[in-house]
Amino acid sequence: MPKKKKIILFFDEFPWMATPRSKLITTLELYWNRYWVFDNRIKLIICRSTTSWIIENIINNKGGLHNRLTCSIQLKPFLLHETEKFLKENQIYFNRRQILDLYIIFWWGSSVLVIYT
Repeated sequence: MPKKKKIILFFDEFPWMATPRSKLITTLELYWNRYWVFDNRIKLIICRSTTSWIIENIINNKGGLHNRLTCSIQLKPFLLHETEKFLKENQIYFNRRQILDLYIIFWWGSSVLVIYT
């Protein structure tokens, strides 16, 4: 990677990958503390649809990621009428039934992003 190029490591739905057998969190801690923390280009973003797992396993982590959190962002989903407006503004034209179907399929509740820089 060029020295001036930013590197973003984005993990969406992180708990699906970070099972106890995977040792992903331990490996991530190791790489963060040995290499990535010294490289200002690297940003680590971990995302989860529900907050409890992120709080317990990432934010309150007492291992290698302890006290490394830069910020946490609580994201709220669009309301149904906001979804309709968003689609129209992006020239995606669905009837109301299709918008409702889309909303039901993709609505996951609020999300949490935790960012390490």
